[in-house]
Amino acid sequence: ASTYADASASLPETVDGSLIVRDNSVSLAGKTINGDLIIADGVSQIDLSNVTVTGRILLRGGESGVNFANTKAGKGIIANTDIAVSGSVDSITVAQGSAITVNSGASVGSINVNAEGAKITGAGKVGTVKANANNVTVTTTGTKVTAADSVSGVKAGDKAVSAGKAETVGSTAS
Repeated sequence: ASTYADASASLPETVDGSLIVRDNSVSLAGKTINGDLIIADGVSQIDLSNVTVTGRILLRGGESGVNFANTKAGKGIIANTDIAVSGSVDSITVAQGSAITVNSGASVGSINVNAEGAKITGAGKVGTVKANANNVTVTTTGTKVTAADSVSGVKAGDKAVSAGKAETVGSTAS
């Protein structure tokens, strides 16, 4: 069963089943969701501080900001739209050709890109990007970008990344 959270939602500490958030004002701090957490497309920003999700966090909204701090997602975080990342998160999977902006002071350990045309930008830090699709552009300084076999058009800053190879943004080619 799914629970829908709108502006006036008062949620228990633990939500059993999936939770669909439909309003910016919903507070999730300290909540545990035993299922998937879905941030709906009407939501422009959300704070996921101290949220534990046993399933996936599906981001269909969040273009103005998604704040991660001590956020746990048992089955991963999946971006289906443009998002702006604040705080710190281990890993994000990009499932649609989205723009992921990593804000200054934010960090993402790794980003797996499974969608053509995705862009990873911003002043924050991204450890690694694995490009499993064509025409992925990464401009976050210091990010190691690896292109999967048989993909093309992958860029690490101004450097092309050949299929099966890796380059680092903002450093000289090795």
